[in-house]
Amino acid sequence: MNNNYLFPSLYRTLVPKFIHKKIIAKRVLPKAILNYYNSLEEIHSKELSVALDYLKSKPLNVFPHTFQDKYDPTKVEVFYDIEKKMNFVLLDGKRLFYKREMSKNRIQKLFNLAQKEQDIKSPHRYITPE
Repeated sequence: MNNNYLFPSLYRTLVPKFIHKKIIAKRVLPKAILNYYNSLEEIHSKELSVALDYLKSKPLNVFPHTFQDKYDPTKVEVFYDIEKKMNFVLLDGKRLFYKREMSKNRIQKLFNLAQKEQDIKSPHRYITPE
């Protein structure tokens, strides 16, 4: 049997699918994106150049910009309301509750992502100063 066929088949059998996805997201896809844009003859916009430069040194991310580096999910403090039996995070002095079945780690990641989305430099921001 051809080893070129055997190895990928064995790999897919032994390595769980969620690990495949992580490997693709962390190694294969960023290289493919950089190779694609480097192969184009046209000059990139400033915004695209900034994103590509970020991708060269950081993992693939929804927000390929340096503004997101200041957010750390482990620094998000999760509280527990005994009466409601629910976890919450404080946002501007108000309680933001999460589903009962959500773990502390998941809440930290979700809240952190919401903070990134609403950062003043985020293209996903929909809140304006007015």
